[in-house]
Order: sequence, then C-alpha cells, then structure tokens
Amino acid sequence: KDAIKMILDHPLGHGWRGYEYIQSAVQTGVYSTMYVHNDLLQSFLDGGWLSGAALAGLMVWQLKYSDYRLPLAVLFLHSMADINLQYPAIWFTIVLMFDFGKEQYSLNKEKRMESRIYLGAVALLCIYFLFPFGAEFLEKYDVSVYLYPAYTQAKEAVLAGTGDAKEAVRLADEILEQNEYSSLAYDAKALAAYAKGDVKEFTKYKERVLEIEKYDISHYQDYAYLLVELKEYAIIKGDDETEQYCATRYAQIPDMLKNVEEQTSAL
Repeated sequence: KDAIKMILDHPLGHGWRGYEYIQSAVQTGVYSTMYVHNDLLQSFLDGGWLSGAALAGLMVWQLKYSDYRLPLAVLFLHSMADINLQYPAIWFTIVLMFDFGKEQYSLNKEKRMESRIYLGAVALLCIYFLFPFGAEFLEKYDVSVYLYPAYTQAKEAVLAGTGDAKEAVRLADEILEQNEYSSLAYDAKALAAYAKGDVKEFTKYKERVLEIEKYDISHYQDYAYLLVELKEYAIIKGDDETEQYCATRYAQIPDMLKNVEEQTSAL
C-alpha cells in the first residue's frame, strides 16, 4: 500500500536505495526494510514508471517465447514476494534462460567495434563502482567516500564514527544536500545545536528526525530527555523564555505520538 502510493506520487522513481530512506517517512505501519519485497514494485520505486513497465514487458515476453518458461515462471512468481532480482547471481541465471530471438546474423566489422566499445564502457563502469562498494564492505568508509563522494551510506558511516562536532556538521550538510531523508544527518545537526545551547535549531532538526523516523520510540525518548536538560539549564540561567519554550515542546510530544497512531493503517 505504501509502496504503491510512492510509485504514483513519483513517476521518475527514487533511485537506487532511495526507498530505504524515504519509506520511514511515508509508511503507515510499523516496519523497517531496505526493499519492498516485490521486485516489480521495486523496479517502479527505483527507476520509475518506465523502469517498471520495461521489467514487466521483459517478464511477459520471456514467458511467451523462452524455451524455459516453467523455471522462469517460478522465479518471476517468487520475485513478486521476495527480492530475487537484487542478487546478481539470480539475474545471471535468468538471463541464461532468456530467448534472444531465433534470427541468426553476422556483425560487420563496424558493428563489432561499436559492440566492443559499449561493452568496454560498461565493464569500466562496473570496475569503478567495485572499488567504493568493496571499500564499504571492508569498512574502509573514508576510502569509499573518497572514491564515490555521492555514496550516502558510506558517508553516514563516516559521520557516525567522527568525534569532532564541526566535522560532523560538515558531513551532515553534505549528506543532506544529496539526501534530505537522512535522519542520521539531521540528528547530528540537532546534537551540535544542543551542544551550543541553540534550542530552536535543536528542536527544528530533532523534530525533522521524528518526521522521518516516526515509528522509532527511541527518538521521542531522546528528544524528551534533551528538552528536559535544556529546560533545567534555562532555569539555572534564569532564562524564562527558553524554559517556557522547552516546556511547550515537551508537552507536544504526546500529540505527535497520537498523530502517528491516527495515521497508522489498520492493516
């Protein structure tokens, strides 16, 4: 239900792993997942309507013309309830069973050269991404970010491991320029504001975290605890305005939770 609404609202899709970040902000139930567990819907989510239609068309074509209809039917049917096509090995197996047409023809020299150039470019691209993804797998996150600056997951890992407040804010800003749904980045900016005593900046970023991670009770607890800390500090300083502001924000937390409950699907 949530995935279909996201597909209808975003015809161009969300990009690779975009669903992983956005689903927590739009979901109407308590769950957490990287994939929607339906490869056809996942194709619509990642690449948009055109991508999903192309995959659906490919499935229908191969089920009609391939000599391996039964195993393909089993794989395609199972992919409607799982993430089969997220594994390259499954794709390679499926492609081996594809029908590519019965007509035989020979490529002339010019076409062979074009084919080699195309395949060479694809191979180089795959080799390039092998290094940042491999570095992330080996937990060399700085190397991964250096090789692929737009890699949000690796940059978040660097952010989580930094102990310098200014560096944390810099990384958070970079992440949010690429991905406005990174709750970790907003949380880093909220904590930086808290450390400076900037109450309004703190609440702005912390409440953005709550908008994205609305079903994670630990964020509400953390927000409440830090608001109490800021309120007590304001009392010590004699800052009545900040004390009242913190008290008002604290009192709104139950209403936030009630709103989330009202938006939660009965399913």
